[in-house]
Parts: sequence; C-alpha cells; structure tokens
Amino acid sequence: MPAERLSMRKVREVLRLRHTLGMSFRQISEATGIGKTVVGEYVRRAGVLGMTWPVPEAIDDAELERRLFPIPCETGPPRAAIDWRKIHEEMKRRSVTLVLLWQEYRAEQLARVFTDRGVTYDYAGEERAMPTDLIPRVIDAAEWDLVSKGGPPAGPGA
Repeated sequence: MPAERLSMRKVREVLRLRHTLGMSFRQISEATGIGKTVVGEYVRRAGVLGMTWPVPEAIDDAELERRLFPIPCETGPPRAAIDWRKIHEEMKRRSVTLVLLWQEYRAEQLARVFTDRGVTYDYAGEERAMPTDLIPRVIDAAEWDLVSKGGPPAGPGA
C-alpha cells in the first residue's frame, strides 16, 4: 500500500528550504522530519514542472497537488487491457516465455504510441511505425544512401 502523501504545506516548506536556503536533502529531512528520498522526489517532481520557490500565488494547495501528482489517465491515452487468455494460450507453445511475450507486448505498445503521435514512415503506400530494434543494426553507407532516398532497407525482415 502506498504511503500517504505529505500535506502541500510541507511540500511548500521543502521547496522553500531547498531553493531559498539551499539546504541539502539530508538537511531538509532532518529539519522537517520527512525522509530524504521523499524530499528528493518532491523536489524532482517540482523541477520537472519548472517550479521553484516561491510557488506562484495563483497555485493553491489543490492545484499544486494536481500538478505534482497527475492522475495517470490524464497524462496519456488509456492502455488496452491485457488479454490474459491469449497469454495463457501462447504460454502453451514451445519456447515461449513470459519475457518474450512481455517484449512483444512492449514493442506493440510502442508502435501504437508512435503511430498515434505520427512517428511513422510510408513504405509502399502503407504507414508504419518507426522500427525500434532491441539490438541496433549497423547500416553501411550504401544501404544508408538507399534508405535515405526512400528505398527499402536490405536484409532480413525488410
């Protein structure tokens, strides 16, 4: 079970101590009674948002909490549910492991995200997501010239 969040008053105090007094995470931890790791996480989250001290007056506690801890469904499209029956059937096949299925699932999800965001290329009139090889392939100059001109890459799986 996740730990309960700090009050936003304490988060503001952490930001003030860090940005006004330049205290280390350890010093802030000792001064406030909050763990070092938690202090670091709150400072990191605020840093990602570009938030320092003072926090703008327009941002009340509810808004600060919403920005620091966005609800996952607000940050991106919902993921498709995992088809456990399909996984169970696949696991019956020889040489299929959960790791292999996980890698395939991750590749499919990444391809979907790339396609949704327009990170694609056109091949023979078909829009495809950019390939993401687990092991990068070294491409020689001749093949690179062909690919950069819009030709198909040579080799296996092309």
